[in-house]
Amino acid sequence: MKDFFKKKWVRVIRNILLVLAAIALVIVLVVLGLRYKGKRSLMENTRDLPAIDLSVSSDGVVVQQVSDETEDTPRQLKEGEVIYKDKLYSYNRDVICMLIMGIDKKGELSEAKDGIDGGQADALFLLILNPHNKIYSVLTINRNTMTDIDVFDREGNFVGTRPAQITLQHGYGDGKEVSCERQIRTVSRFMHNIPIHTYAAINIAAIPALNDAIGGVDVTALEDIKHGKTDIKAGTEVHLMGEDARNYVQYRDVNVYASNDARFARQKQYLAAYVQKGRELLKSNPGLGVDLYNIATDYMVTDIDVSRVTYMTTEFLGYTMNEKGIMTVPGKLEQGVNFEEFYADDEAVKDLVVELFYEPVEE
Repeated sequence: MKDFFKKKWVRVIRNILLVLAAIALVIVLVVLGLRYKGKRSLMENTRDLPAIDLSVSSDGVVVQQVSDETEDTPRQLKEGEVIYKDKLYSYNRDVICMLIMGIDKKGELSEAKDGIDGGQADALFLLILNPHNKIYSVLTINRNTMTDIDVFDREGNFVGTRPAQITLQHGYGDGKEVSCERQIRTVSRFMHNIPIHTYAAINIAAIPALNDAIGGVDVTALEDIKHGKTDIKAGTEVHLMGEDARNYVQYRDVNVYASNDARFARQKQYLAAYVQKGRELLKSNPGLGVDLYNIATDYMVTDIDVSRVTYMTTEFLGYTMNEKGIMTVPGKLEQGVNFEEFYADDEAVKDLVVELFYEPVEE
């Protein structure tokens, strides 16, 4: 009788293990399916190769051919190839680029009252994933960067293109998809037409919830922040929670010249700390990406769905950050007639485009 019950329990345990194994297999297949769907949908957003005029040699001569030692005559550049500063590069079609926008609107997401009240993009970050070397890069763009933006009237009619701060582009639209699409076009154009595969525009009101969802963020305060109930002293070690996190990345004294530069530095510092902690938490909780996505939903406009979140977060775990850390488009700040104006170094912008979106070709 004992042998009978023993065999019975062995069968029960075996069956339970088989069921658990089947469940685990289903979960793996679902995740793999979502990853595949997410990657495919992201790459479907890739537009034509960027129309970047980089084929100029150091002596100013336009180059359309590259020498080939195996042939008697030079060969034409292939599609996606450029000669930049006398070196041959090829566009990396596998790079994924995401535009993250921080919008200066309070509360949950709502549609703009008219076509010029979409809210300014106070923070602009490009997250760039390179699957060839498993490196991710974060490139920040100063909100006051002067560039050509598309202007519309209150009814949404196109008025024309004029130079202005890049942050203003998001305001020309509905505060939702239309505003985001216009901001994407402007950022892409500023970056010499690089493809931007996906986007997320998040109202600043989401910061406390997103911050607290990972247990807060530790920083060494870069400057005094005294706003509302927040009272932070420069140089102190601070564990940011709730409204303190929002005030740390949002507050600036508009009456102080270059106050946005100081805030910009805090935003970069906070983002680096947030990403580092988030990556560590993702290792033990792969579902964190979906959790953060759900938290941000009421405050966010995005074309990212669960499949894209699954792909990008699982892919993200296997990447290391660019050794340069969070990068910034270099340039010069000047005082305009009414507002501060940041003029990017276009040669440096081209350098960044080549570094992040191209690969050297062995001749």
